[in-house]
Amino acid sequence: MPTFAPSRIASRISYFITEYNLNHDEPDYITGEAGGYVMTEGNVFNPDVAYISKVRLPQIPERESPIPPDLAVEIKSPTDSKRALRRKIERYLDSGTSLVWLVSPDEQIIEVYVPDQDVQQLGIDGTLDGGEVLPEFTLTVRKIFS
Repeated sequence: MPTFAPSRIASRISYFITEYNLNHDEPDYITGEAGGYVMTEGNVFNPDVAYISKVRLPQIPERESPIPPDLAVEIKSPTDSKRALRRKIERYLDSGTSLVWLVSPDEQIIEVYVPDQDVQQLGIDGTLDGGEVLPEFTLTVRKIFS
């Protein structure tokens, strides 16, 4: 069951990605927790925030996206297990998602997952970047939790 704090954090992250996105000639798609994405094995995942380029998804689908997002953001809620979330992240990456952020509000930590790279852990003084998915996008972790 969704809770207030993770939803608030998802909204903040979505705001910053939307702000970045609107500064481009052809803005891409950003979805919230109701946006579904079909993974390789056929399951549908609903990340708390997701970003997918129009190059990969030229038209808005009637229902869920038939392909995984470029960026998936998962916010750990009090009832989530980190182990289960990390398994979910593996499935995102195995399905073709290029970047996953796992946000842990209680610890004020963000784990950054990129295929074939070590997990990067950012504390409150760290800075997220969008890597190849969101070039030149940066966001201080403190802004997410403030």
